[in-house]
Amino acid sequence: MSKTIYLTFPIIILKDGLTDIKECIDKAMDYCLYDKSYRNQKYHSYNPINDALNSLNISYGNSEKSLRIGKILYESIDENAPKTSININMMFDFYKNKKTDFEIVCFLAFASLKSIIQKQVYKKITNEYLLNRMSGNSKNNNCINPLLKKYSNRYQLDKIKTELQLSWGLKYYAVKTRGFYASFTMPLNELAVIAERKNRTYKLKLLKEKIKEASRQAKEQVKNEKLPVIISNELNNNST
Repeated sequence: MSKTIYLTFPIIILKDGLTDIKECIDKAMDYCLYDKSYRNQKYHSYNPINDALNSLNISYGNSEKSLRIGKILYESIDENAPKTSININMMFDFYKNKKTDFEIVCFLAFASLKSIIQKQVYKKITNEYLLNRMSGNSKNNNCINPLLKKYSNRYQLDKIKTELQLSWGLKYYAVKTRGFYASFTMPLNELAVIAERKNRTYKLKLLKEKIKEASRQAKEQVKNEKLPVIISNELNNNST
């Protein structure tokens, strides 16, 4: 069985996926060609470009042009920009075949989740974080791609997440949690246990903070109260 090939590239390359997904994937493949050949050169490959072409198993129409474009992308994108890693068969499917906007949005969400989770087993994510990453952003900065606005409501996001669970291998848990827990490798029941444990821990932390604050306020109130002066009759009688 041949080894599955994954293309790893900065998620920002897909930011215009709803405008032209084919062009975005073209750029991703160009980036990967340059990145791979550059790494091969660093490791003293005898023919870094050919080795890159063979390892990626992509037939570039003009490898020299792709290398030039890949080099521009490689040098213009921050080296610490978040990267995603996508199965090459999936990449070719979206490159060669006509897709609906909803299918493309699911692809962008999938790629974004992969870039957030990366090598971790699971990750807790908010809808805002997901939409920002689908827009190519490294962090939450509210610069959401205008074309994603129609998918930013709860109904559409739930629809996307459901499709990712049904067809894309996403394990998802969001029962009374702030945000949602996502994984592509952990069984759902294990993900649920982790989420519930963290949810309980979070609630206990809030409870302790409320008790601590209540105690502080009570002490402050008592400290500032003027205590009444009590003169007992017995004391008065003794003084006469």
